[in-house]
Amino acid sequence: MNHVAYCIDKNYLQHFSASLTSLLINYSKPSDDLCVHIVTSDSDEAFESVIVHFRNTYRATFIVHNIPPAYLIQLENAPVKTEKIQHVTIVSYFRLFLGDILPAEIDKVVYLDSDTIILSSIHDLIDTDLGTAVIAGVPDLHESDCIAHAGTKRYINTGALLLDLSQWRTRDCTNRCLHYINSPDNRIRYLDQCTINIALENEITIIEDIWNNQIHMGKTQVAITDDRILHFVTPNKPWHAWYDHPFAKYYWRYLECTPFKDTPPVKPSNLPQAWSLARQLYNQKKYAESVAIYDDITSKFYQQSINRINNISE
Repeated sequence: MNHVAYCIDKNYLQHFSASLTSLLINYSKPSDDLCVHIVTSDSDEAFESVIVHFRNTYRATFIVHNIPPAYLIQLENAPVKTEKIQHVTIVSYFRLFLGDILPAEIDKVVYLDSDTIILSSIHDLIDTDLGTAVIAGVPDLHESDCIAHAGTKRYINTGALLLDLSQWRTRDCTNRCLHYINSPDNRIRYLDQCTINIALENEITIIEDIWNNQIHMGKTQVAITDDRILHFVTPNKPWHAWYDHPFAKYYWRYLECTPFKDTPPVKPSNLPQAWSLARQLYNQKKYAESVAIYDDITSKFYQQSINRINNISE
């Protein structure tokens, strides 16, 4: 059986659903050959409802792992908000515990972030030979800058990984990562990503970019070539109304097959977001909508500024 793991909280339940749906629809082997592990700290009624949907719709096996409190205690000193990262949570570190949480007989797993969309069967990635490495991943979009900061020879993006869990356990990778996190001189900027790249530098091998094509609004790519996994990096995501990238359509395509199919895009909440949406509408020749969006958000911020001034004067 092939194994895939996600680590999520309630904030990403919708996006996890889109990603998981894309994984299941594109899996070319018999679906009962696939086991999906969901590690979470938010196993509430809404979460359970989504899991029931997948169990009733697909033949794959779905196993929920509630993160043990003891693991959360080990992350008490882990940096979460940094100068570079403001949009993620402590869940980012949960992947470090996969070797402990997943049953000992599982020796290999693909880890996926919830902001990924899978475009082909994942079994090709699972069958990749890691050689003597423990982790296989794709170089980060900003690898040069990350290497300069981390002081490593290479730097992968950890949104899509192949892990040799047998060797992960043998080489004590979890404790090595935790030791680095709790080190006073750690150089953690991108949370688990810096932790893995620095603490486990010599355990990493590089795989083709097709397994983690990192998409952002400034990246110009108009057509899918041989990409297997799309990864929507940066704080701007395809579920945002102002997200302007042709590949956003893949997120919405798979979301249509989930309980969240009628969920509208997130509206702008600040001027840069409103400007991005207004510009997008303008380029689509929706001039009236473009002006209305920008006028609405600017008027709200103007009123907020007036209120702040009045409060100060009082």
